[in-house]
Amino acid sequence: MRAKVPEFYVSEHPELERLTPILRSYLHARVTIYYREAQYQDTGHITYFDGTWVELTKVNGERILTPQSGIRIIKMLEPSAIESDAMMLLRPAEPDSSAKKIP
Repeated sequence: MRAKVPEFYVSEHPELERLTPILRSYLHARVTIYYREAQYQDTGHITYFDGTWVELTKVNGERILTPQSGIRIIKMLEPSAIESDAMMLLRPAEPDSSAKKIP
């Protein structure tokens, strides 16, 4: 099952509107990028991409900006957690009037 980037996230980032849904599913996913030079690859999270560039952020914080033309394959290892995190309620939507107030 592919992760889907929620529409509210797309509306906050207008550059994503022109990308197909399959490409959107790779944003913030953990991936391995295999470059056109077969011996090179990197693993991390895709933190940005547009029609030309892909930014990969590795676990150690290193950021790699690669032109899409230099990429042979992008293999998804873990889908984006945005959708599941976005659906998690961290606090009540409305205050609970029956709760005891602390002075």
